Amino acid sequence: MPIEIANRSPGIRPDPGALRRLVGGVLRAHGQPGRDLTLVLADDALLRHLNARFRGVDRATDVLSFEPAPGPGEPAPGEIYVSMQRVAAQARRYRVSPQRELARLLVHGALHLLGYDHLRPADRARMRARERELLAALGPAAAALFTARDR
Repeated sequence: MPIEIANRSPGIRPDPGALRRLVGGVLRAHGQPGRDLTLVLADDALLRHLNARFRGVDRATDVLSFEPAPGPGEPAPGEIYVSMQRVAAQARRYRVSPQRELARLLVHGALHLLGYDHLRPADRARMRARERELLAALGPAAAALFTARDR
């Protein structure tokens, strides 16, 4: 599966195989199992920079997805950026494990690449419902996101 992982978050070592299984499961569930994708695990500073540059919002965010325009005859690769600082903070806030929060954000980012959005209430409800379905179905993949020493 052509899912590349770039870990720019020092001290955090999620299991690359588990990351690929989780996001690959989302892609398979939507009929796109061989899709090229890059996951970037980063910090608030990078997500703030990207959020300001591409969305005009000068603040950090938890996850951003980018769908570059493909060239003629090329498949469209996508990128999902996740702030590992937001993962830790939101896991504490929502009283879930960091694995669960990272899984939620990866599913959320992948759904954006698959055309889901949450600008309107009906779209938000549809996206949230799909996130819940996928997280329930992919639960074992989410539980294995971090290596044993990082748990």
